[in-house]
Formats: sequence, C-alpha cells, structure tokens
Amino acid sequence: MGIAGLISALFLFFLSGFLIVKFIDRRGELGLGVLPRLGAAFMLGLGAVSLQMFFYSVISIRFSPFGIALPWVAITIILFLTPLGKGSQKTEALPSKSGIGAFQIVLTALIALQVIYAFIYTSLMPINGWDAWAIWFLKAKAFFVDKGVEQLFFENYGNSHIDYPLMIPLSAAWIYTAVGSINEFAAKALYPLQYASMLLIFYYVVSRLADRQFAILFTFLLSLTPIVMVHGAGFPVKVSVLYMGDYTGYADLPLAIYFLGAASFFYLYMLEGRMPFLILATLFFAVGAWTKNEGLTFALLGAVAMLAFIISEKKPLAKPLILITAVLILFIAPWSIYKAHYHYTSEYAGNLSLQVLASNFSRLGTIFSSFLKYMFAAIGLYNFTWWLFFASLALNARSIFTKPMIFVNFLLFAQIGIYIFVYMISPSDINWHIATSIDRLLLHMAPLAMLVSAANINMFLRNFSGSKAAQVSPQ
Repeated sequence: MGIAGLISALFLFFLSGFLIVKFIDRRGELGLGVLPRLGAAFMLGLGAVSLQMFFYSVISIRFSPFGIALPWVAITIILFLTPLGKGSQKTEALPSKSGIGAFQIVLTALIALQVIYAFIYTSLMPINGWDAWAIWFLKAKAFFVDKGVEQLFFENYGNSHIDYPLMIPLSAAWIYTAVGSINEFAAKALYPLQYASMLLIFYYVVSRLADRQFAILFTFLLSLTPIVMVHGAGFPVKVSVLYMGDYTGYADLPLAIYFLGAASFFYLYMLEGRMPFLILATLFFAVGAWTKNEGLTFALLGAVAMLAFIISEKKPLAKPLILITAVLILFIAPWSIYKAHYHYTSEYAGNLSLQVLASNFSRLGTIFSSFLKYMFAAIGLYNFTWWLFFASLALNARSIFTKPMIFVNFLLFAQIGIYIFVYMISPSDINWHIATSIDRLLLHMAPLAMLVSAANINMFLRNFSGSKAAQVSPQ
C-alpha cells in the first residue's frame, strides 16, 4: 500500500480532527483560518483515532484500514450531505491586521524552511532514541501484529513503563495498519506534522492577541528552539548536553503541544468568553492525559483552573462542569480502568508517602539547581526561552496578576512543581533520573512559556503605548 496507505492514514487524522473542530466551532466564531484549523485538527485527530482503536481492542474488533476509517467516513457523509452540516456558518473574522511587509515575509520563509527541513530529515533517518525503540514504537509494532491491544503482550513486555498511555503507539500502529507493514519512516511522519501543527496553533493564538508581525516574530522564535526540533525531526549531530541529536519517536513533543493548546485556548476563553475555546481547551487537556502520565496531572490542574475561573466570574457552572468532566472521563477513564484491572502500576506508586518525601528532603538542592541550570545555562537546548519568560514576567509585573495571567501561570508553575515532587519520591538515583529526563520535562513547558512571554510582552507594549488596538475585545 506504501505511499497511498501513508497518505490515507494521515488524512484520517486530519479528517477526524477536522470533524471535531467543525462540531465545536459550528458558527465559525473563532476565526480559525485554514492552516491553524488543520494544526488543531491533526493534534485532536491523533487522540480521537487512537482512542477509537483502544475501544476496538476492548470489544475485540481487529484493526483494519476499513474498520478504523469507516466511522469517520460515515460521519463525514452525514455531516456534509444532510442538513446537519449545513447550519449557519457566519465565520467571524479576526480584527484587521497590518499588511504583510518584508520583515514578515522573511520570517515566514525561515519558518517554512524549518518545517521543510523537519520533513526531509525525518524521511532520511531511522529511529535512534532508546525510548522510541523500547517503549513507543515497540508497542506500536505489537499492536499492529496483534491487530489490537492484547493483554498477553503486556504480560511478556516486562515492567518498562507498562503504565504509559497508548496515544503514540496506537497512532503509529494505525499508520502501520494503513500502510500494510511496519514502516518506521512512515510512522515518523507524525513528528514533523506535530511540529508544524504546534507552530500553526501558536501563531493563531498570538495573532489573536497582537498584530501579525508580532505573532510571526514569536512563532519564528519558537520554531528555532533546538529542543523542539530535536524531538520534531532531529539533527545529525549531538545537541548541547544531550547524548544524541535525534529524539524523534518520543511522546514529549506532542505532550508539549497539548499543554500549549490547552492553556492557550483556556487563556482565549478567559479573554473572550467564547464557549468553543473552553471546549477546545478541555479536549487538549484530555488528549494530553492520553499521551503521557505527566499529562494526567496537567489535565487535573486544568480542570481545577477552568472551574475556578468560571466560579470566580459568577458564570453558570453546571454546563461547563458536565462538559469538562465528560471529556476528561472519555480520555482518561478507559486506560485507567484497563490498568487497574490488570494491575499495571507506576514505579512511583510505592513511594507516595510522607515518609519517603521527608527522607528525600535533601534532594531539593540538587533538583532546584538542576532546573535552574537547564533553564538558564542550557542555551543550546532552549535558546533564551526561559530567560525571555522570566524577563517578560518582570516587564509585565503590573498586569501579571490579572485573572487570565494568574491562571495560565498557575498551570505552568504547578506542573513544574509536580515534576519536582516526582523527583522527590523517585526510587531511582536522583542524579541519573534528572540527567535522563529534565530536558524533556522542560520541553513540555517550553512552548507554553514562549506563549506566556508573547502575551506578557504584548501587554507591556500596549500599556507602554496606551494602545488597546492589539487586543481582541471580549465577547
């Protein structure tokens, strides 16, 4: 099936996600352009198709191209050939922006070159990263061979992160199923598409806050962040303190994108009050929890933040509460129940006690110094992302205590706090654990940190000039 199978597999991710976005934004009020809509659709499609495949496994439906594609094709036909898909589409445009100048053209071209490089390099190099081999893609191969998620596989797999969620392995298994064979180069196409989707989502959100030139500048800065490209495509040489230059095939880049999408759509909801933004935010929180265990804590923090904001605004709570609960349960409960049934637990479960926390208190110095070292000294990984983030907090000091910024910063700092807690209870040698994971934990937060930096600097410039033209008016 080859190329045709790969194209059909990727198309299904876009199609399923597009249908979800279309259902959420039926009136077109969010002003999502074609490209940002595709970026959001691809990331949501990964979650939707992989969850569908897990449900198939639970009810013993074998994986097949026809069986997996059929529901989405049927929904498409219903949506576009019946009155259900022909409701009012008033597509609300964004406020007028400044024209396109030479500066914007140059930056856009450079961003495009980064994306082109990601696609070319990914198609040339095999999987290199150990976790990609031993965790994510090994499971994908087994699911393809078994035509489903089989408990027998986990019995023989060992204890190497047996509790990890299955979004990435099932997404790769869908590509193998559509292609008709295990083809790692085909499955690697997921990663430059994730990289491009991240940039499109990021640009859309910042352009909602500021003018086009400002949005393109910060999108360009994000596109140049080395740790992002290391996971989105890879480099032929070792990068900074990392032991190699290619981490394609991990789950950390998609998790970072879900964190970015969840927090930024929530931020737009707080600014504009549009319900579709809240729904999109909830979906990104939920799919993040289906991607890695770290996403579960972020989703729970997100639920708390969203509900707290709604309560603080004295808005009706019942409908958002039902929505948030239902979406999170949809993506979190199936795998959680499956794990509980077969007793798949994390290596941290036995260390969740005050006694362990107290006995490891001496680790705090090592943990904090490591975070500071990677944030501020590992320029080869993060450029000046974290320098810019903290500088923007200082610049925008007069506005960072506005409600939207409080909640977004809460999500970022609380998640880092969770990571510190995990290091405190880790059963592994703390120096080894930090050395092999902290770069990826900070990757999870880096796109969001860049988004917060853009929002802070935009607010500072508006306050400095006394202009509010860059801000989209709340609904």
